[in-house]
Amino acid sequence: MVAPGGDEATERVEREPRSLVIFTLTAVVQSLRPTACDVPGTDSCQVASKGQLTVLYGAVALLTIAAGGNRFNLASMGASQFDKVQDQAVFFNWYFIFNYAAAIAGSTAIVYIQDSISWVLGFGLSMGGSVVGLVFLLLGTKYYNKPEPQGSPFTSLARVVVATVRKWKVDLEPQPMPRYFQKNVDMALQKPTHTFSMFNRAALITEGDTNPDGSIAKPWKICTVQEVEDFKAVCWILPLWASQIVLGMSVGCQLNLSVLQALTMDRSIGPHFSIPAGSIGVPSLISSIILLTFLDRVLFPIWHRLTHHTPTPLQRIGFGQLINVVSTMASALVERRWAAVRESHPLPTF
Repeated sequence: MVAPGGDEATERVEREPRSLVIFTLTAVVQSLRPTACDVPGTDSCQVASKGQLTVLYGAVALLTIAAGGNRFNLASMGASQFDKVQDQAVFFNWYFIFNYAAAIAGSTAIVYIQDSISWVLGFGLSMGGSVVGLVFLLLGTKYYNKPEPQGSPFTSLARVVVATVRKWKVDLEPQPMPRYFQKNVDMALQKPTHTFSMFNRAALITEGDTNPDGSIAKPWKICTVQEVEDFKAVCWILPLWASQIVLGMSVGCQLNLSVLQALTMDRSIGPHFSIPAGSIGVPSLISSIILLTFLDRVLFPIWHRLTHHTPTPLQRIGFGQLINVVSTMASALVERRWAAVRESHPLPTF
């Protein structure tokens, strides 16, 4: 199992300019959006047609796929350019720092342009920035370290499950049968572990599993030891992945509610400037940049000097989750206070 190669990452990044082209068209072409309301929220406002909603939702879907694809594929692709784990960790930190910095620019400059000048210009600048980023990505294609394609990792995972089921009655003890090891790989690096031992059956060699030359005869009945261990690694990661779903839902709700609440606030700074509601999340992005820099350059080095131990990735994730729990508790307390005065300060209807 390897990080996504340059071609896959490029394909997913290309979807972002396409989605922004559609968003720009909805702002330019009058027929792609309903007529503007003089008094928003009243019954006299024109309702968007099915065709207009189809175009809008199509653009949102493309943008969602692009954002989910390029953010994590580019991160994996960038880290794969480094051989040392320490260098990869540093890359991830700086990648997300610059990612948040770009989000700050979008949440301030672009939002202000869209609110105060023109939605067409705002979408156009976003599209232009996305195209420039894609061009820079393509310019470095010949210099990238691109691992050789090894097929879909999902096929390998499915083979382990199928082979385990087909050999369910094969005994692992007391005298283990010979296992199938990957060719041209050091045997010392292919040690079967005892965790999730039931899946070790998938690597046991039974009659008819291999050809006379030692190659696999029945791909869906036998797997290499390394493929079994890769599957176990995925099983260990599943709880962590599931916890991120809960975290993502919490962060998404906080961001959306913050914008809605900002619409009811007095955001003016002086007589001539008002903070756009879409920029209300900027302090959170700034604090993320500051905290990432503090952790990478101050806290973790001090931790290492005091304990002579470098925090593992799991420990770092756990520390981040603890911070998220505290922030969610703070948000809940603020929301509780806000609920007490909501009747006198109702949210706007959209």
